[in-house]
Amino acid sequence: MAERRMIAKSIIDSDLFLTMPISTQNLYFHLALRADDDGFVGNPKKIRSFVGASEDDHKILVAKKFIIEFESGVIVIRHWRIHNYIQKDRYKETIYTEEKSYLVPQSQKSRQPYELLSATDNQCIQNVSKMDTQYRLGKISKDKDSIVYTDTNNKSKLTFGEYGWVKLTQEQYEKLKTDFPQTDIDKQIQLIDEYVQSNGNKNKYKDFNLVIRRSIRDGWFTKANNTYGKKTKSVPEWFDKHMEEAKKREEEERKKQESEENMLSMEELEEIFRKNK
Repeated sequence: MAERRMIAKSIIDSDLFLTMPISTQNLYFHLALRADDDGFVGNPKKIRSFVGASEDDHKILVAKKFIIEFESGVIVIRHWRIHNYIQKDRYKETIYTEEKSYLVPQSQKSRQPYELLSATDNQCIQNVSKMDTQYRLGKISKDKDSIVYTDTNNKSKLTFGEYGWVKLTQEQYEKLKTDFPQTDIDKQIQLIDEYVQSNGNKNKYKDFNLVIRRSIRDGWFTKANNTYGKKTKSVPEWFDKHMEEAKKREEEERKKQESEENMLSMEELEEIFRKNK
């Protein structure tokens, strides 16, 4: 693995990046410096602790799509291909091949951000011989908002939603369609997927079958038509509180930066005093 890493100014000079708290920006730099040749980092929690960053810093990077986090805890720098190009004779493939298989395949010369595989992919991945993992990527399903990942034991796992957080077996999905209207299922999958993406799966959801069922029955999110007679609310109260606190921190950081930018140096102040005498 290379000892030197590059950072593209086109990414870190963006308003999206510069409006993040300084601690969040610092965490991003440290993760990028320690990533392997494919941009993967296997110990983000250790790095976060080492640099004194908070869990909120990590969540902001996930929410703003600067990193992609996997269930295993591994993360990948989303704009890695823009930051770094590693020559073939120096390149060493990541050991996190299972996580890599969940990303849209790219050539080594690609300069595009990493993206999770989604239903918008109109291709079938045929060549999987280079993936040194027990999981193998099969053909992409034609089902709405889902793709099928097939492992060597011939079991299937469906991944739903734009960001790929919601995972169900075929049996679980069919049972949901039996128990609830399809429109409710599709809406809840979309809302849950977006919600988990926004907070980096703060609640550590694993059983999304249960999450979907409770969301529909207990009215966790607003539905256009509530056929269950349950009292609904837009989102859980603690979610509103979390978002409010995050916005407050960002506003405080923005005011602090503006204040620092408007401060005059001692030399500038002395020059003004000399002119006024």
